[in-house]
Amino acid sequence: ILMTQVIMVGLLLFPSSGVVAFISLSKSSRVQFPISSRLFAITDIETRTEQECDVAIFGGGFGGLYTALAISREAKLRRKKLDIRLVDSTDEFVFLPLLYDLTVGTATEAEVCPRYNDLLQGTGVQHLKASLDSLGTSEATLLPPSTNNHKNNRDHHHQTPSNTLLKFKTAVISLGASPEAVLKAVPGAKDHAQPFYTREDAQNMRRLLSRTRPTAQIVVVGGGYGGVELAACVQRRLPQAEVVLVSRGPPMAGTRAEPLVDRALKKLGVRVEDASVERIE
Repeated sequence: ILMTQVIMVGLLLFPSSGVVAFISLSKSSRVQFPISSRLFAITDIETRTEQECDVAIFGGGFGGLYTALAISREAKLRRKKLDIRLVDSTDEFVFLPLLYDLTVGTATEAEVCPRYNDLLQGTGVQHLKASLDSLGTSEATLLPPSTNNHKNNRDHHHQTPSNTLLKFKTAVISLGASPEAVLKAVPGAKDHAQPFYTREDAQNMRRLLSRTRPTAQIVVVGGGYGGVELAACVQRRLPQAEVVLVSRGPPMAGTRAEPLVDRALKKLGVRVEDASVERIE
């Protein structure tokens, strides 16, 4: 599908045409990117060049976080002590289905974007805030987090000033897709679209929605939890708007929620297009 005026899981506003587009990125999005281009995290990491752990989990989204917690619970049941490190580039986990609630003020930052340190307290899992530079079969090279990329993070202390070699016995790769990778993969997206993926994106969307005409055409791209919730909420907020959800396959495909989501979107008046975005102009 060629969409000439759109926004990304996020939001774009076209004042001249009244078209607004949102693109929702789910962790299952199939976007290829060089592993060295992904940034990850190291909180509470000591200033040294080498560390060791039993399990290293790269990526702090739903898959990575839930895997870390599940391994920790299983280890406790078996009375085994495991050193588990969760490596991600940010200080906070973002619960994407509630990100719109943060936008409109029906949920707090603590509810939608809890800090990893708070979530992992008492679990035995340590959050490492760092950037993944290279990955081998038993070790990974981590770089200090980029100050520019993470200037809005709430934790700025205990950041390693040098490269760190993290040795592990087992690793879990749960990187998902980054908004930056999708913006680069879709021609025109970087110039005409804004991701809806972080706390800052929710704040930007609040400003954009306040300027959106009630009868605007709004395109939400991405049929995961975030995209479905966003499309439904925007349609409720702007009942006269034309809201279109673009998804590769049925929204929430393969989940128990799929038939319920289909009925709910139809009842609200959200139109679903089974397509992919080639470019945005």
